[in-house]
Amino acid sequence: MKLSAQDVARVQAPLVIGVTGHRDLRPEDLEHLEREVEKIFRRLREQYPFTPFLVVSPLAEGADRLVARVGLSPGIGARLVAPLPMPAAMYEEDFQEPGSLEEFRHLLARADDWFVLDSIRAPGTARDYCYQAVGLYVARNCQILIALWDGVDTGKRGGTWEVIKFQTEGPAQTDCNLQPPELFPVYHIVTPRRSNPSPSGQPFQLREIHPPVFHRNQRADAYYAKLFRNLNQFNRLIAEGGEELRAEADRGKRHLLGGFDAIALSDGERLALDRYAVANALAMRFRRDTVRAHLALHAWVLASFFCFVLFAHLGKFHPRWLVLSLLLLAIAYIQHRRARGIALDDQSQDYRAVAEGARVRFFWKMAGIEEPVQDNYLNTQRTELDWIRNGLRGWGITTGGAPSLSRVREQLEFALKHWVENQNRYFQEASQKNLERSERAEGLTRTCVYLTLAVASAVGILAAVNGWFGLGWWNSETREWLAWPVTAIELLLALGALVHHFSERMAYAEHAKQYKRMDGVFRNALRIVREKLATDDCEGARACLLTLGKEALAENGEWVLLHRERPLELPHP
Repeated sequence: MKLSAQDVARVQAPLVIGVTGHRDLRPEDLEHLEREVEKIFRRLREQYPFTPFLVVSPLAEGADRLVARVGLSPGIGARLVAPLPMPAAMYEEDFQEPGSLEEFRHLLARADDWFVLDSIRAPGTARDYCYQAVGLYVARNCQILIALWDGVDTGKRGGTWEVIKFQTEGPAQTDCNLQPPELFPVYHIVTPRRSNPSPSGQPFQLREIHPPVFHRNQRADAYYAKLFRNLNQFNRLIAEGGEELRAEADRGKRHLLGGFDAIALSDGERLALDRYAVANALAMRFRRDTVRAHLALHAWVLASFFCFVLFAHLGKFHPRWLVLSLLLLAIAYIQHRRARGIALDDQSQDYRAVAEGARVRFFWKMAGIEEPVQDNYLNTQRTELDWIRNGLRGWGITTGGAPSLSRVREQLEFALKHWVENQNRYFQEASQKNLERSERAEGLTRTCVYLTLAVASAVGILAAVNGWFGLGWWNSETREWLAWPVTAIELLLALGALVHHFSERMAYAEHAKQYKRMDGVFRNALRIVREKLATDDCEGARACLLTLGKEALAENGEWVLLHRERPLELPHP
């Protein structure tokens, strides 16, 4: 089913905004607080106009609902996801304010999705743990946390300060935490409350709390601005992609699913598929543009060098060859600067990484695997690619409802056919194709070297013959013919160097090895999953698919790192 313009809007990666704060807000403060929260949303909208907002709020009384109301207002247009700390009927027992129950149900009905955190369904004394868990869930899944807080640490389990601390410092470190946690800012609005009408600070003042790991706010601001700009750029390309992007995405879906009808998928599964398809379409577009840019740069430089050789050896230093050489070199330089200015090669790699993460997430979802993709992806390429994990995290917040395939075996067979078999075939073909390209480039380089040796040897033989027989070929009147073999030697050497450089930039040999390894990984997975299904060991098959997904994510991370080390550059013969 082809993507509509409305579908494209849904696949954009959201900026996830969480909320924490007091329940006992004073009625006379609500207007002030709403105005300050709206300022935050509007400032973010000005900075990132193409990025949708996703508010994650448990919808408790007070701060949770206030931020949700502002986010859902027509001027903001955010979507809402409500993680509940306990089953709704049990949760509603804690609502004491007049009209609170009706407001909760009204907001819950407006949410894109709501769910009960699986690990906290116990009643009674477990309530504090329930609220703690949902608060930490919000902090763990949002990029910006809005805190309506009086500035006082009450020491209460699941209290506002605990959530803020988790957001800016992460979980308690253990000996096994080898990677630093991903930390994000808190927008703290100094908030009076019934139990504390005199908060610590000027009431309604906005304070930005940055993770202390940055040491200086300027570093934090620069890091988050870059992260959110990259996310916004991705969303801008989706919004402006038009019919061409939707058509490319549709072709990607058909290729991924073969003869399977996407209409049979659930809403959540179709959304996951559409997200993969759009990211894949962008990756393919930028990949084509990057390869063309590499080819064009090498062609311009070769043409420039050719003109310079003509100027140096032929035409008695006619200036037109020199001018043309400089002009062609200037064109190459301008094209290179333009490509680097728009980060052409970086975007190609980034969107391929997004697409691979979305692919694994889709098939894990189809196989009934709930493992978060972002927690297993690009951990060795931190900082510059953090926006990708956060985009995937925003995509993964909603549950998407019941799966379309009712039986576990159907889910696993679907993943086996459309993922494992297809990827095994792809890596097999890609490995062979890249090996052939590498061998052709190496063969052409060798040919240039051999021809250079042949021409140079011919000139040497002629020089020897001239010396033996005194033919006078090197006399000033007759040796102009030497310009031709010298020109040929220089051009052959330049061509061989540029072909070798292009092959290195494309990493054909490295790809052939990498894809061959992944061909073996998917071939083994294909065999193991088939054996597991033959004995009805569905859990074993699912465990194998989980491991396979992690291998695929690790391989793509290596691919990204490989190309990061081979940026688009102006070649030289």
